[in-house]
Amino acid sequence: MPELQPDHLHRLTISHLGVRVEAGTQPIRGASWYDPELGFFGFESDRHARAATSVMGQYVVYDLDDRGEILRLEVLCPESLCQRKTHVLPERAEEGRCRLTLPEEFPELPREVEFAWDPASAILHVRFEGPASVRTVRAATSLLLDVDGEGRLTGFWLEGVGPVTEGETG
Repeated sequence: MPELQPDHLHRLTISHLGVRVEAGTQPIRGASWYDPELGFFGFESDRHARAATSVMGQYVVYDLDDRGEILRLEVLCPESLCQRKTHVLPERAEEGRCRLTLPEEFPELPREVEFAWDPASAILHVRFEGPASVRTVRAATSLLLDVDGEGRLTGFWLEGVGPVTEGETG
C-alpha cells in the first residue's frame, strides 16, 4: 500500500482505507463530540500533533499524523441518511493502535454508507458497503474501527455522541 504523503490531501471514498493494527498496545486517548446544528459527529485525539495528512471522503474527513494514526475525524451525517436505532457496542473489541493506509488501486464506484445513531446510548455506527467486518478494534477511548479479513476499514463506532440535553451549553 502506498505511504501517506505529508502535507497532502488525499481524496477518496471513505471505505478505501486499510488498517494496520498493533495489537496489545494502548489505544490513543481522545473524545467524541456531536454538533446538532450542523449534523456533524467527530473524534479528536488528546495528542497535540500537527496533522501530516488529510484524507477526505464524501461524508468523512480524517486528519492523520505522519504514522497514519487518527488525530481528528469528522463525519457529516445528513438527517435524511441517519437512521435512528438502538445500538450496543460490539462485545469483543480488541485494543490496539491503528494506522490507516492507502490502497494500491481505487475501486471505480464509491461504496454506499450507512449511518445509525442511537441518541439514548450516545453511539454512532458508520458502516461502508462491502464485506462484513471480522474484527472490531478499539483504536481510541471513544473510537472503534471495523476491519474486514483483508485489513480494510469497513466502518467505525463513535461513543459519547448523544444529543445535547437541556441545560447543556456548547
